[in-house]
Amino acid sequence: MRLSCEPLAQADIPLACELFADVFGHSTQPEHWHWKYHQGPRVAAFNLIARNPQGKIVGHVGASVFAGHTQGQTLLMAQVSDVMVQANARSAFGQGQGVYPQLMKRLQQDMHARFPQLYTYGFVGVRPYKLGERMGLYRTRQHCRTGQMTQPVKGPSLSDGYCQVRPVNWEQALESNLFDKTSQQACRQLDRPMLERSSAFMRWRYHQHPVHSYQLWIVRQWWRDIGWLVTRHMPSGEHMLIDQWPVPPGPAAQARSQTHLNALLRQIAAQTSQPAVLASWSLDTPQSRQAEPVIGIEIRINQWQDQVLSPIFTPGDTDVY
Repeated sequence: MRLSCEPLAQADIPLACELFADVFGHSTQPEHWHWKYHQGPRVAAFNLIARNPQGKIVGHVGASVFAGHTQGQTLLMAQVSDVMVQANARSAFGQGQGVYPQLMKRLQQDMHARFPQLYTYGFVGVRPYKLGERMGLYRTRQHCRTGQMTQPVKGPSLSDGYCQVRPVNWEQALESNLFDKTSQQACRQLDRPMLERSSAFMRWRYHQHPVHSYQLWIVRQWWRDIGWLVTRHMPSGEHMLIDQWPVPPGPAAQARSQTHLNALLRQIAAQTSQPAVLASWSLDTPQSRQAEPVIGIEIRINQWQDQVLSPIFTPGDTDVY
């Protein structure tokens, strides 16, 4: 049997959305698809589909390319997403000729032809990670586990500069040029790769999201604004920390990050009559250590990017939060 791989045509986006619902068990709409792959300050997008001999779409893989930075330099970064194969097509072809390996091979070829030095990443569960690792496609960059806190570790004090957070309107923050300023700081200060959180990116990713709503908070310390936080009130009732600046890149920054989380939880608790629960990838708890991780991975395109350190991943880098 012959399997064909080709770019997704505009007219076939509704069919790709049907495949998404079939594979993942929940729906997505063409409007969401357009937002994910065609809007925002992206450099490029890739959407590849696989058709069976009858011409039916049985697989898809997508990728979005955005500007990032590391060590003061621009680094193009691509997130691979919506890797999906129809259940009855997963064993319909011979070994090495299946839907998944053929789609990934074509994606590698197309991406390398346009961007030879592209840093490519994604987020997968343990089971698909093992498959990608066996194929030489994936390697681990970060184990992402969510910890929770319901009480601040301590109250505001002189030692943490009386750190506070306050909610702010998205339009107000975007008009103030806040994100371009902090993105320039990140470019100068961070050695590890991170997507560029410019005003254009933040407007697209959070303010213009077609499905989810996000709360923006300003971090204030020693009577001056020093950063921002983005949260989403999840269906479970917890408030998930989706994105932040400054980021907590390692153990040395955990104390600073904890100060910001304490202030954020106090502010959330002050605004609700329900018990406040704050969740974050930067919270390490006994419960989170037992949880199965989402694995932040590097995806090999032509070769591993060994000269690039492990990126700083936040839930905002995924396409699910």
